Order: sequence, then structure tokens, then C-alpha cells
Amino acid sequence: MTLAFFTESKIGFTKIFDKSLAPSFCESGTAKFVDLTVDANAGTFYGATNRGEVMVFEASNRADAIECKVRAVLKVGDDPQMKLASTQGLLFAATNDAALHLYKTDDWANAQAAVYRPPLLEGQTETQVEVLLSAKFNFLLSRLPSTSDGTARLLVIESFFNPRK
Repeated sequence: MTLAFFTESKIGFTKIFDKSLAPSFCESGTAKFVDLTVDANAGTFYGATNRGEVMVFEASNRADAIECKVRAVLKVGDDPQMKLASTQGLLFAATNDAALHLYKTDDWANAQAAVYRPPLLEGQTETQVEVLLSAKFNFLLSRLPSTSDGTARLLVIESFFNPRK
């Protein structure tokens, strides 16, 4: 079993049962990683950077090393604290301006985002939105700002996207 982790400049891999670290890494160049998520397809990783980009990596095992290639770099915005999550066939990038960017993961050469902005409450600004994401199976859960009486709100999105085979 291999576990992916990230530092400011690298995505690394460790074999849990062997207690060993893979000798190669996916590098961010001069940008710094702020979040990481793994695609449902084994070997694809997404790293959010402090430049508002998402780096799409494809990693494959080659003998005792892991080969890592950048498949795409998506410019999402200017948010240095973007959060990522993925479900089958979709990548979600949430920014602190309350926007949720959705990408299909089957064609990075023509990647374009659909952008969803949840409605703000009366008197609330975009900077008051806390971004928390959690994805499982075909569902994405995001916490929205509480109402004026303190009632918590959650946004649940169910994906019916099925990539063509």
C-alpha cells in the first residue's frame, strides 16, 4: 500500500508496510503546494499551488522508482489557499471567494471549468466564506456560511457524470 503526501515543493510516496520512501517526487517548480487530492483513477494526483494553479500529475511505478509527469496546469484564480477534492470523473477546486470550480478529468487538453457560486446571505461578503471540502463516491460536501441565527448550512452535490469509455 502506497500513501501520497506533500511538502511545499514536492509530492512524495511512501510504502506503508515496507516503511520506505520512494526515491523520486512530483515537483512543483517554484510554486508551493497548499493542497493535494488523489483521483479515483490510480496514479493521477492533483496539487493546488499558492499561485492559484492546479497541477495534474500522472505517476507510475518503474522498478523501485515512481515516474511522475505533469499532464496539465490549470489556472483557477489567484487564491493561495485553494482546496481540492475529487470524485469519479470530476475535480473540484474551491477558492476563498466562495467559488467552486468543477473540471471533467477525462480531457485535460481541453479543460474548462464550470463555476458555481453559492448564494451569500444578507450582509455577508465573499471573504466570510470558509472553504471545507469532502468528497466520497459521487458526492461532494461543502460547508456554507451559517445563517444570521447561527444555523449551519451544508452544500451537497451529487455527480451523475460518467466518463465515456
